Amino acid sequence: MIFFVFCQAYGNTLFSKLGVDLEEMKENLAHIVREARMGLGLSKEKLAEILGFDSRTILNIEVGRGIPKFDNLCSLVKYLNLSADDIFYPDSAGEKPGIQKLSMLLNG
Repeated sequence: MIFFVFCQAYGNTLFSKLGVDLEEMKENLAHIVREARMGLGLSKEKLAEILGFDSRTILNIEVGRGIPKFDNLCSLVKYLNLSADDIFYPDSAGEKPGIQKLSMLLNG
């Protein structure tokens, strides 16, 4: 989640250096939030109300418009029980990205 703080300050440059595509991350976040919200049977408006957000905040996240403020992101991740790995490394299928990178380095 610390990536989101830096993102607002450094944008695409930092993410590209870290091997994270900002647009892909926004799409992943949008998909994961939508799926988690729907899984709980909540409307966008109800989730926004529960978290104390403006209703447009959830809409903007779910359509991939921008990066949510850090405080909003923390509340959202905690309430929906989201995994940062799912947001940043959706193809990891439950594996830790650091372990994957280490394995690739060791295996050549």
